[in-house]
Amino acid sequence: GPPHPRTEVAAALRMFDILAVPSQWLETGPLVVLEAFAAGTPVIGSNLGGIRELVSDGRDGLLVEASDPGAWSHALRRLAGGLAASLASGIRQPRDSAAVAGDMHVIYRGLLTERA
Repeated sequence: GPPHPRTEVAAALRMFDILAVPSQWLETGPLVVLEAFAAGTPVIGSNLGGIRELVSDGRDGLLVEASDPGAWSHALRRLAGGLAASLASGIRQPRDSAAVAGDMHVIYRGLLTERA
């Protein structure tokens, strides 16, 4: 379908039972995973980089070897068997950007204090 305006992303993600993120390369900060979790949608994602850091396999999503179609097929069959609802209940809301910015402020203030 057509792209969604930024203000409609969460509503669009809430319509899915699961979001697939089959990246073939390292993702350092996959915002789509955080957006899915904020919408309460579990993620099936490649076991790479930032996706692996954000998705807890079996709790809020599934991690799959990126280049293994058989593993993706197996994971999708598991999800079709009812696992998606269980994974949705394991999602913890991601921290918002204000909280992350606050943490960064504390880190930088500490570094500046050490240098002084």
